[in-house]
Order: sequence, then structure tokens, then C-alpha cells
Amino acid sequence: MNTARNKKSFQKFTILFILVVCYGCYFQMEHNELSDVDIIRVLGIDKSADGYKITALYHDNNAGNSDAGMKAMEGEGDSVYQAYENMKRKNNRSLTIGHTSFYLFSDSVCSDGLLNCMDFISRDQTVKTNASVFILENENINTFLKKTIDDKLFIHESLASISSKQKAVLTKIDNTLLDVLDGITDDSKNLLLPYLVADNSSLYPNGYAVFKGDQLYDYLDYDTSLALDLFRKRLRSFPVFLENNVDLEITNYKVNETASLDKQNLILHIQMSFQSDIREVGNNTQIFNEKSLDALQTLQNKYIQSKLDEIISVMKKEKVDLLGIQNLLAAQADLDWNNIQKNWDSYLAAITYQYNIQSKVAKNYIISK
Repeated sequence: MNTARNKKSFQKFTILFILVVCYGCYFQMEHNELSDVDIIRVLGIDKSADGYKITALYHDNNAGNSDAGMKAMEGEGDSVYQAYENMKRKNNRSLTIGHTSFYLFSDSVCSDGLLNCMDFISRDQTVKTNASVFILENENINTFLKKTIDDKLFIHESLASISSKQKAVLTKIDNTLLDVLDGITDDSKNLLLPYLVADNSSLYPNGYAVFKGDQLYDYLDYDTSLALDLFRKRLRSFPVFLENNVDLEITNYKVNETASLDKQNLILHIQMSFQSDIREVGNNTQIFNEKSLDALQTLQNKYIQSKLDEIISVMKKEKVDLLGIQNLLAAQADLDWNNIQKNWDSYLAAITYQYNIQSKVAKNYIISK
């Protein structure tokens, strides 16, 4: 009986040993394969009259895990794929965009149509669909990325910080690779992509780039973009700057929209209620009395309405649906969405907006003895 038991134990040990050896061989093989591949971390795309130029930042495997090991390479061609193949041919090792976390597009690329330059990327089965996409305004991405390498700036870290901050500030983001591919192929959407401004080789977000279809249409400034995120119910908090250096912050709010049709006139009803906290009071302004708090409430209502007026002015003038009204109308059963959709631009320019904004200034405390 002991002999049978020992035989079974020996068989189990042998099988386990073979599995460990096989795994070790596989791991070593995979490690060796990865060491022969340059993994692109950031991919930038420019376009000129001569065609496309792509610039890739990759990590030099000989530099260890330090970001100082980031290097740049580039390729040119009549299409993005041709430029990529040109870059592959000039590089000593194999390349992959399977781990690329950030895609940067110049506004020259976007004006010509994002779909053209993203077709190659969308057909690669290894890409990270949650990679972040940004627009770089008024910049040659090739020049910018190579300068960050020369200046030993860790642009990959900067982009990662921008993405992390986005997720901290917003409840939902729309600039992943999958979101962008979906947005530029859906005519019912006006894609909004964050655009970055380069300042002394550093980057920071400066608002939204607005697309019609897959083409860049216009830029929204930072303040308008922030207000837009508030009315899209995506912002966790919103600053309110009033006169006499009285500044508040909205942290608790609700926005509800409904639509109605009066003959051929489309009416959008926007109801908003919010509560604000006092963040700063300057010039010794006295506000902690009922009359002053009521005045603050009126002022902050007007401030929020002025931000909404700015957004609606852009929508009417440019005929872009920044608030996602089409989705609201399509989901509202009492409206004939199919008929409205046929003449959407005309309806969008003529929408009547009705507001109902209610607010409250919350209790505030001052640290004192």
C-alpha cells in the first residue's frame, strides 16, 4: 500500500516538475521575445502637403525601468500605415502599438479627417482600446516630442498625470480610443476631444476640440468646456467666481432636461438645482447674514445662467449639439424623432431654451480658536 502511495506521489511530483520547467521555458522565451521588441508608449501623428509623419516614443530596454530611457523614432508616408512601415524599416527591432497608452493628433490631421489616420490603428487587433486620445493645438507633434526627449522631460508621465486628473475631475470621459472610433463614425454625435497646449515643453488641457463627423470644427476655451461638463452632468465640482473676490464651489447639483414640440418649434426645458460652498471671501466683504446670502444666491444663479447662455450661443451659431440633445429626443417617446432628424440642423438652430435654476449657499465654517 505504501509502495502504491509513493508511486502516486512520485507521479504527481514528476507532473508538477514538468509544468514548472515548461512555464520557466515559456517565461524565458516570452521575456526574450519582448526584449527584441520596442514597445511604443506614445504615438503622435502630423500631416502636411507631403503626407503623414508619425512620431513614436518608446522605452529603451537597455535603460532599465527609468523614464530617462525614452527615445523617439519617426516615419513618413502617404498614409499612416505607410509611415508606420517606413518607421519599422528604419528601426533595428520590431515595433508594436499593442501597449501604446497615448495617441496625439495635430489639428492638421483632424481638419483633414480623423477617420483617415485612425483606420490603420483601428484594424490592429492588439491595440489598447482604453488608450487616451488627445489633440495638440497649433503644434508640430514631431518637433514637440523630440524636444521633450532632448530636454529629458518625461512626457509619458505628464500624459499619464493628465489622464489621472481627468478621471478625478470627471465622472465619465469620452477620449478613449474606443470612444473616439465610435464618435467619428456616428453622425448623430458631435465628438468632443480634450486638446492640449504645449508651454515650455510641458502640456496641459485647455478645453475641448469640437468635431462634426470626423473633422475638427472648432475649439472651446477652458471655461466654456468646464461649464459644458457641468451641464452634461459629468463634473464633480465647479468653481463660481463672483464680484468682490467672492468665490464659491458647486459640489452637489442636479440637471434635468425635457423637450416638447409646439407645432414646428422645439423647446428644451432645463432644470438645475445646486448647492454651493463659499471657498474664499476677499476685501473684508461681509456675507454671513441672511440678506448677503440671498444676494449671493441670486448672483450665482445669474453666473450659471450666463455660462449656459455661452454654450447655447455656440450651439445655435455653429449648429453643433454640445449637450447631447439628439439622444434626449430619440429617447423621448412622445416626439417624432425620425421626422426631426431629417431636418436636424434647422431644428438645432431654432430651439427655444427655457431655464429654471435654483440654488442654495450652504453653511460654511472658518477655523478659529
